[in-house]
Amino acid sequence: MYTLLKKGILLMAFLGIPFLLYAQDADDLFESGKYQSAANAYERLAVSDPEYFKNAAESYTALQDWDKAIENYRLYINRYSGADKAKVEKIIELLEAPDEEIYIDNLGANVNSDLDEFLPRISSDGSRMYFYSTDRSNGFGGGDVWYSSKQSNGNWSEPNNMGSIINTDSHEGILSLSSDGNTAIVFGNYEGRFGNGDFFYSAKIGDSWTVPCNLGGDVNSSNWESMANLSPDGKTLIFVAYHGRKNAEDADYETDIYITHLRNGRWTEPKPISTTINTTSSETWPFLNADGRTLYFSSDGHPGLGGSDLFVTRRIGEGWDNWTTPVNLGKNINSVLDDEDMTIPASGTVAYFTRETTGEGDGFGDDDIFRMILPPDMRPDPVVTIYGNVTNQEDSLIAATLYWSDFDTGEQLGYSTSNPRTGDYLINLPFGRRYLITANQRGYLFQTEMLDLKTMVDDSIAFSEKLGSELFRMRNALSRIDQNRVEYERLLASTSTNLDQEFDELSDLSKEMNQAQADLNASIRRARISWLEDNSGYEEVRKDISLTEANEGARIVLENIYFDTGSDNLREESIQELDRLYEIMAQSNLIIEIGGHTDNVGSDETNMDLSQARAEAVVNYVIEKGISSTRISAQGYGETDPRATNETAEGRQENRRVEVKVLGSVAQEGTGGVLEQQRLEEEALSSENLYELYRQAAMAGGIPEGAACYDTSNYSERSTTYVSTNTNNNRTSTSTARSTSPAWFIDANGNDISAFGGSSINFLSHTGNGQHGFANVGGAGVLFQSSKGTGERNFYGYFIGNAVGGGIDWIRYKDLTRLTKLPLSLDYGLSAYLVFNKEERSTFGGENYDFFTTSWGIPLKVRLRYNLEVSDIKVSPYASYNYNLLSFVEPEPESISEGNEVYPQAVVDAPHWLEFGARAKFKFLSAGLGIQNGGAGSGIMFRAGLAF
Repeated sequence: MYTLLKKGILLMAFLGIPFLLYAQDADDLFESGKYQSAANAYERLAVSDPEYFKNAAESYTALQDWDKAIENYRLYINRYSGADKAKVEKIIELLEAPDEEIYIDNLGANVNSDLDEFLPRISSDGSRMYFYSTDRSNGFGGGDVWYSSKQSNGNWSEPNNMGSIINTDSHEGILSLSSDGNTAIVFGNYEGRFGNGDFFYSAKIGDSWTVPCNLGGDVNSSNWESMANLSPDGKTLIFVAYHGRKNAEDADYETDIYITHLRNGRWTEPKPISTTINTTSSETWPFLNADGRTLYFSSDGHPGLGGSDLFVTRRIGEGWDNWTTPVNLGKNINSVLDDEDMTIPASGTVAYFTRETTGEGDGFGDDDIFRMILPPDMRPDPVVTIYGNVTNQEDSLIAATLYWSDFDTGEQLGYSTSNPRTGDYLINLPFGRRYLITANQRGYLFQTEMLDLKTMVDDSIAFSEKLGSELFRMRNALSRIDQNRVEYERLLASTSTNLDQEFDELSDLSKEMNQAQADLNASIRRARISWLEDNSGYEEVRKDISLTEANEGARIVLENIYFDTGSDNLREESIQELDRLYEIMAQSNLIIEIGGHTDNVGSDETNMDLSQARAEAVVNYVIEKGISSTRISAQGYGETDPRATNETAEGRQENRRVEVKVLGSVAQEGTGGVLEQQRLEEEALSSENLYELYRQAAMAGGIPEGAACYDTSNYSERSTTYVSTNTNNNRTSTSTARSTSPAWFIDANGNDISAFGGSSINFLSHTGNGQHGFANVGGAGVLFQSSKGTGERNFYGYFIGNAVGGGIDWIRYKDLTRLTKLPLSLDYGLSAYLVFNKEERSTFGGENYDFFTTSWGIPLKVRLRYNLEVSDIKVSPYASYNYNLLSFVEPEPESISEGNEVYPQAVVDAPHWLEFGARAKFKFLSAGLGIQNGGAGSGIMFRAGLAF
């Protein structure tokens, strides 16, 4: 019986091993992009194991053979008992959808390389793209941020590196851009982190970016956060974290999308965005479009075609809790590999995304950046881009804050700032409202514009000039096809008997015709993409703004003041303009005159009275809001001061106006009043700047001490209480960083416990100090250690006990994590010690002497280390192999001899040893324990002391 059982097991093994090997071959074919061969292999495997029908279906999906894919999915759910029938039916529904021509293009060799490119981030106007690329030449190492500009022909320029302010020798990425392109959310291993994944913010000034600053403890934690995206107004952040915001050790590596809002100067508690969007699997790469309502994301939890698919959902109502059921972007966009990370300019028609490639001619590297034309039903709501620059009356470029609000309701909708060096601004506004746009800057009179997008229609336009090159290519390709057709007819009509030559010519001609047809198709595709980019319902409106300095005699027109006909009764739509006038008066010490003006229709007396009454109506409104009557007065001018001719309707309309004229300013009593007024003005203006809002929110949420932009917060420890001084309203608040406690913090950068703090003083014991060649330096001692974090470690030792002396180790260390994919470091430096040994030793002649030694060397050490943190306790276990390139000990250089024999110097050449141990820190206490084996001795070492 036993023999039969053993034979049965062996038979099953011999039958099963080829099956497993064949399955592995099928998987290899699929992974390498040989989908037809993979499909054939999976179908053969499915005869024995029907689960492989699913793999065959995915292979046919990759081939876009929808009928065969559906057939194999049907076989899968009918024959395999473990199939998720409901999910597969939804996949079949996707495959049965009508075919739709989707234009998808690889961005080409200027952007993509044989390395990895992903994380595309397109500016709102579509003119500049930032992206991540690994180990590109002329970079800083690791993964850098690069940017490319869109050229007039639609192609992208050679990329430029963003420079050393953003890029380091580690990995950095632009996660999100504000609508105006002047503020970015950045991911990187910068100084001042809570954990292994933190968000930072940076501002664009001219063509440069500021040093990235931590977004603060309200959003960042000691766990992992990534893939962030800003709302159009910059006050909502959508990002990705592990389920339950767990840390890496406790997480199952499935991720959810989270959301937080900037309210009252702080980020709210991040919460999962919606159960409609998040699943038990992973959702990643959220992107909220310029309309503020349409969200794209990637998921492998919702029914899809394989890997991660792209989905779209839309916000319901004005809140952020309700979303439509996510819709898969379809079989013509998603593939069986990972499709993820979409970014879309304000035009809403062209999307840029990352796609995994197979190396079978579908790309340049493992991950490439592609662009596609979105189907109309997958596009966001259209918006209008308002752009221009802000100048003063001398046409000098200035920075200003631009606000936009609903003209009819007065609801404040958002704001932006013009670039302080170029004066450029850009805002995106959805159709369907009337907007009031206000430009303001300290020291200038404000200006407003009313923009009516309720009635704006999208006009079809002709091909732009940038398509000229594509039209030329089309004509050239058509000409080549015509020439080849004539040559075909000649060859086919030939009576030559040299068949080999005829067939060779036909073959070459066929290749040329195929290439010409491919070139024509490519030109048509590029032209169509450019056409669709320009004809999307998307509009651009240029509005240059000129602000008038608030000097004595300066005048501006209040553009949006409306009265009932022939009356001084202010209409409701005038309130926003009047409130803006009040805000300027409240934030300054100006004295102004409100002047009323009319056209020449009616009598002089009537016009004078009406203009006076209307000016007084404006003055009374501002006084009722709280402005002193000594600072504002009314003057009616009637028809005496026209700005344009009264002979036309347009001229008469321009003459009917209300003006503000600066008369002077109120004298301040003492310097304090002036400084306080300046402070109020600066605070009022800076509060409407995204960079400043993020800085204040970060201070309120707490940032690690010593981080860039560290200011008024006193951050003590990660995952513990910190005190933050909030400068708003002069209030001080105490709060606790949100994170799981106890939570382990793992630092795989190869640092020891010194990475957690500055210096420490320790008592230590070395029972066998092989590093310095001393056979036995026992007893206690004091060690002073200072740390500069990741680059340098020095310590100064003084030994007591059976040896008295001291010395220094000057150690530099290099992180090898990126190179080895392990938390390794290489230590190197210089070691020097001087020790008087108290032990008496006898010479050959019987005389005693004190043993005097020196030790110096060049230590080389490879260490494997992690930093762990649980609550207030930090532990750094380590293992190291130590090898001294040069190290020796010598006795007192006096002749020690008996007869003609001389006692030799005691030289230790290059000792080497293994060492295992751990160092720990609890608040201000530090300790360590280690075991050393090799060198001049072995034993246990310990240390205990204070940490600073």
